[in-house]
Amino acid sequence: PEKNHELQIRSFSNLLKNQAVTDNPNINTAKLVLLGSTRNTDDWIRVGHLRALCQTLEISDRVEFVLNQPFPILKEWLAKSSVGLHTM
Repeated sequence: PEKNHELQIRSFSNLLKNQAVTDNPNINTAKLVLLGSTRNTDDWIRVGHLRALCQTLEISDRVEFVLNQPFPILKEWLAKSSVGLHTM
């Protein structure tokens, strides 16, 4: 909860729905990828709520959750990203 993933998802949704930027082809193909680990049952419940939020906002096809991956996989994701946001 300290990372406020919900705010990140809502902000991404606003970006996608902002008429001023939707003509930009980079925005039209943008994807939000949330990388991280789930430490316990509460984290898994939180991920479920975040996925439900993505469905409610109709952006599920533009948000990907990459969970509990080894560090080399995380580095691969970061290497191919255009923008990174570290929230700690």
